Amino acid sequence: METSQAIKETAEKLRSAERHERLAIFTQAARGLNREERDQYELDATCLAVARDDTVEFARSVLAQPGEADEDTRFLIFAAGAIACRRAEHRQAGEELLDLVRGEFGRSPLFKHFDALALEGGNKRQLRRGLALEREVLMDGGGRIHAGGAHLIARFILQLSECDETIGEAEFEEALDSVNEAIDSRVGYAKFFATRAAVYTHLGRFDEARDDLVKAIRLEDRNSVDARERIAEYKFERRMIEMHRTLRSVTAQSKTLEARSKKTTERLRGAELSVISAVAFIAAILSLIQITLDNIDNRPLGESLAIVGSFAVILFGAVAFGSWLLRRPWNHLADTASSESPTDID
Repeated sequence: METSQAIKETAEKLRSAERHERLAIFTQAARGLNREERDQYELDATCLAVARDDTVEFARSVLAQPGEADEDTRFLIFAAGAIACRRAEHRQAGEELLDLVRGEFGRSPLFKHFDALALEGGNKRQLRRGLALEREVLMDGGGRIHAGGAHLIARFILQLSECDETIGEAEFEEALDSVNEAIDSRVGYAKFFATRAAVYTHLGRFDEARDDLVKAIRLEDRNSVDARERIAEYKFERRMIEMHRTLRSVTAQSKTLEARSKKTTERLRGAELSVISAVAFIAAILSLIQITLDNIDNRPLGESLAIVGSFAVILFGAVAFGSWLLRRPWNHLADTASSESPTDID
């Protein structure tokens, strides 16, 4: 989907036209455009919007006088002015243009789209309102995809994720579905691939994100306005994806090592307790030996044998239990050490 040759020629005429001539040119262009073809209308309006630097002032002057132009012409002039405001980041001027024609065109799906465009990059409340507007546009379409609107849904979700912690996987899946529809509807548009790359990055699909940025760089129209800046941005995002992937990998490894360190510390504490217990058992055994030797002096042989036998049973049990305490934690530590092979943390 490309801007028509007729609109390109119209844009060229606008560059040198006086005010009354510009109004006539917009009137002629409006007769050939259909607001129901939202994507094509938006592309053509964009071409007219960038034709001159004073598009916003021209739009404001015409829209402030309701009787100066017919409805179709007024909407086209409004659309061109709204796009010019957005490109120049004149948010306040864009809001003024919207207010000038809100009562006249407020119910139009395409007006809602331009209204939403003016909210991109705003605060959380504005982003939420913009997202709601674009969802309305999608519903108003009756199943027809408006690529610009679908793309903007993904953009709003990405921007909201930076300031609204309630944005989760479900919203990112919605963003991915929306930008996929935009790409399918308007084939070969570089900006859509860049947006999908950002969505893929949030979903942890780094290879697909990198591939989309490569496509965006290749598809970007070198002759369009601000093409050099956009290409530089895409290349920067591609480098950031590599850094983000590396950071995620390091973070995951760090958490794994931290968990293992905690488990090892707990086992060392268990080993320390076992050693203390074993020492206590040895001391108890020595005490038992001393008591036994003291008790068999001057006793009959049978009684002495019984005492020695009882001592032997107690001694055997104590030695076995102490040996189990000593061996148990060290076996766990050995298992931990053997399980931490280089492949686990690479």
